[in-house]
Amino acid sequence: MMHNATFQEDHIETEKTVIIDEINMYEDAAEEIVIDILNEIIFKGHSLSYPILGTKKSVNGFTREILMDYYLAYYNADNMIISIAGDFDESLLLEKVNAYFGCIRRGTGQIEKMENNPVYQWNFDSKKKDFEQIQVAISFPGIRFDHELSYEMMVLSNILGGTNSSRLFQSIREDRGLTYSIYTEPNFYDEIGTFTISFGVSKDNLIETLKLIAKELKILMEHLITPEALEHAKNHLRGSFFLNLEGSDNYMDMIGRIELFAHREKNIDDMLDKINGIQLSGVTLLIDQCFANEKIAMAIVGDIEKQETESLYKMFCNALTN
Repeated sequence: MMHNATFQEDHIETEKTVIIDEINMYEDAAEEIVIDILNEIIFKGHSLSYPILGTKKSVNGFTREILMDYYLAYYNADNMIISIAGDFDESLLLEKVNAYFGCIRRGTGQIEKMENNPVYQWNFDSKKKDFEQIQVAISFPGIRFDHELSYEMMVLSNILGGTNSSRLFQSIREDRGLTYSIYTEPNFYDEIGTFTISFGVSKDNLIETLKLIAKELKILMEHLITPEALEHAKNHLRGSFFLNLEGSDNYMDMIGRIELFAHREKNIDDMLDKINGIQLSGVTLLIDQCFANEKIAMAIVGDIEKQETESLYKMFCNALTN
């Protein structure tokens, strides 16, 4: 594929049809739509605000010439990482890698930056859809991928909503049965990050759920995390870490990402040391940085009007800041 890609016109047209079908399916996926709306709010004016699938217009606009220009510009040895894991003879492997990939053309060096760094923005928006549930995503400022507190951010997510024993899951799902799914997710980018809470709920339970989320966030902001909760979250992170190493494909993916994104930790022991070294002070610093401000973005998808969304947004912001 690297050496002999033909980019035949009929194959391109076939793939465009497949992608447009996927876009049509996406219109029925509230969980996907709400995140795209959230990204449009946060990264307005930047390419990070664009949907991953593109639009029907952008997909239909692709030509063989456009694809070839992109391929020739970026698919070269300078932009390539080969990640391999498993039982192999290193000298034989290097010989085969050089034989198959050694002739790939060099590039022009580092990829030129095409636009300014994204700036976190906050507001609210919604999309009215005839769904049984209301899907909501709430975001706060996060940290970039190579931040020194990136592991603390993952632990914070575990404590708040990243596991079945997290505060949000226990309070909203287990204790009150208001929603089937509620979770938190830190998102790391080159120069910026976000911290997102996502959930689906019936419209009748929406206000109560938002108030409970605000209540749990205020508890965090009062620095009431216990040492036991911190250690439990660290143990879960360690467990997830080792589970992700099962299978050579997972290991291959992980070491490739380490190399691609130039994380400070270059091996497994260094990464475990970072997890073991997590302190409550670092988590507390992130809580103050992420939640102790009014930079709240909210997106809602479902049977809801813009005016209702605005009212819910103001209610949530007031509940969190007062």
